[in-house]
Amino acid sequence: MITQANASVSNQIDYDKNIFEESPTGSVNGANKVFTLANTPYNSRTVRVYVNSLRLMQGAGKDYTISGAVITLAAAPSSGQNILVDYMI
Repeated sequence: MITQANASVSNQIDYDKNIFEESPTGSVNGANKVFTLANTPYNSRTVRVYVNSLRLMQGAGKDYTISGAVITLAAAPSSGQNILVDYMI
């Protein structure tokens, strides 16, 4: 039986290592599909990309892929669209 006194705290979130609502660099012009984060996520599974508040799906054949700090969208966002990214470093 796990009690609060002996429970592991290794799964607690360290909010100093979370990045919320970062606007990646890259032109939002209807042609550009490549955007760069300010930091490299420690794991691609922690990345959440949103375009105009809609979450995109990650993976080959889906909405975007990520390699290091570089995000490549499957479709270029139109001028004026808002791109935000959450991730852990």
